[in-house]
Amino acid sequence: MAAGGAGRAVLACGSGNGVAIVANKVAGIRAVNAHDAEEAEMARRHNDSNCLTLGGRVLDDQTALEIVRIWLETPFDGGRHERRLAKIAEIEKKSCGC
Repeated sequence: MAAGGAGRAVLACGSGNGVAIVANKVAGIRAVNAHDAEEAEMARRHNDSNCLTLGGRVLDDQTALEIVRIWLETPFDGGRHERRLAKIAEIEKKSCGC
């Protein structure tokens, strides 16, 4: 994703936390560990999340599939939320020297 090969990614581990922490270390990645469809939707609408992480030990299959579906289908709202993304990009730029 960071190299431009994919627009989005879905990662999983036992809780979803470990892969979210690692993914968020990469500039340009905005990973969210969603536990339900509402969290997934808001992560896309307001934060333009481009990486979804899931916990295999904490989600049943049906819930995980619904979260992925909602996350993939939900667009970024843009507008006032674009300022937040610019702030995130500036922090990344300062912290990695990119």
